[in-house]
Amino acid sequence: MRLWRIASPAFPPDSASGSLGRWNQKGTRVIYSSTSKALATLEVLVNRGAVPKEFIIIDIEMPDECVEDLDPVARIGEDWMTQRGLTSEYGTAWMRGHSEGPVLAFRVPSSILQGDGQYNVVINAEHPQLMELVTFTVLPDRIDVRLP
Repeated sequence: MRLWRIASPAFPPDSASGSLGRWNQKGTRVIYSSTSKALATLEVLVNRGAVPKEFIIIDIEMPDECVEDLDPVARIGEDWMTQRGLTSEYGTAWMRGHSEGPVLAFRVPSSILQGDGQYNVVINAEHPQLMELVTFTVLPDRIDVRLP
């Protein structure tokens, strides 16, 4: 599976902060990625209010079998996009339950681009096989300075 991430060049490409996110509670280290460069850029824009010009594009590759598809409607309910407490609780519990074995990430629909097959993939940054199964490559691509 090929994924994309937009991130600060101040940190290694595989870094994770452990800050509170839609799919993780504070202290749970995850790497957020998207199924397209455009969605990864849009996620940064929506969540930060701007895309810092110095940010880099990271190409992430992992075997498809390392990713589990999650249906947030079935797990949390139709209003999952407004239930950030429930989604972060669920994602954190999922990470704790998948700290070993071949599955180290889950895929969920984007809440920004709904219904068009766009997905975000949340990767367990503390999985012991992360560096064996996942590659992170910083690309020379740059983000257009016209973006806010």
